[in-house]
Amino acid sequence: MTDKKGLAIRCAVQSPYTGELMWRTEVIRDQAVIQAYLRQRRIIENLAHNRSANEDEGDDLFDDGEENTDIED
Repeated sequence: MTDKKGLAIRCAVQSPYTGELMWRTEVIRDQAVIQAYLRQRRIIENLAHNRSANEDEGDDLFDDGEENTDIED
């Protein structure tokens, strides 16, 4: 018996005819493709989580730890 499990992927696409946003659903049954997709999603979610954690902490890539001071003449 074959395995009937699959992964349904929904993504928003813009219609080339009307320009409106529509949902497209694809069902993937190839286990290698599913594993690759899940691995990439995990990487993307981890990056997004790390980015939001840095924003919450107030970390700035250009912040050298010194307060900005206005220079007056």
